[in-house]
Amino acid sequence: MRRIYLYNHRKINNSILISGEPFHYLRNVLRLKEGSQFKGFDSTGTEYLLEIKKMQPMIEARILDESQIYQHEPIINIEFCPSLCKMKTFEHTLEKVAELGVAKIKPVITERSFVLSSGQISSKIPRWHKIVAEGTKISGSTKLPDICMPERIENVLNQQGINIFFWEQSEKNLKEIIPMIKQRLLDNKTIKVFIGPEGGFTEEEANLAEKTKSLIVGLGKRILRVETATNAAIAILSYELNEA
Repeated sequence: MRRIYLYNHRKINNSILISGEPFHYLRNVLRLKEGSQFKGFDSTGTEYLLEIKKMQPMIEARILDESQIYQHEPIINIEFCPSLCKMKTFEHTLEKVAELGVAKIKPVITERSFVLSSGQISSKIPRWHKIVAEGTKISGSTKLPDICMPERIENVLNQQGINIFFWEQSEKNLKEIIPMIKQRLLDNKTIKVFIGPEGGFTEEEANLAEKTKSLIVGLGKRILRVETATNAAIAILSYELNEA
């Protein structure tokens, strides 16, 4: 059964009124009709089984069942800190890390970042929320990761959490430092995962990471694309730290 993320909606008694993009998606993409059933979830963790009563001027759907989805709260919080890169690549990583269950997305601005103005970034935040909602929908979760406004990398490196800084020139690989991460997790349950842009982090940025006691590691001898490195890093950490 189709499952969608609900926003631009209102709950009135035993019905939900759906407008905006979800309305367009249900009517024009999925081509649902009066009598069609689908599942919807919102950011509160509530999931609904819905049946369409009316299609115009907005969808009115009858609530057939309503449940609060209680999910296992992870022991650790993984925060994804990607350098801004080409938008197609960046947005692809957002969907995948949402599938993998990161708690927060903190984009960072680095020397080789893809440059966006503050106005351009503000206009993209709603789109990014829709993208992570799609990843969350696929994974079966109901909790969307928070998305922060981009900050300079030096600011984010100094924020609370265990920094894992992926740099292709590092002589250490992720496997070697898993025991060290587990040891640090005894005092701090937040991990920040830093992934560079297409050109990678600079040596100056790696030095900055070292000064903040970051764990600087690589993912093996191969040079990986941003999206490949992201998926590998988050998946390995989730698995090794028993959060897969």
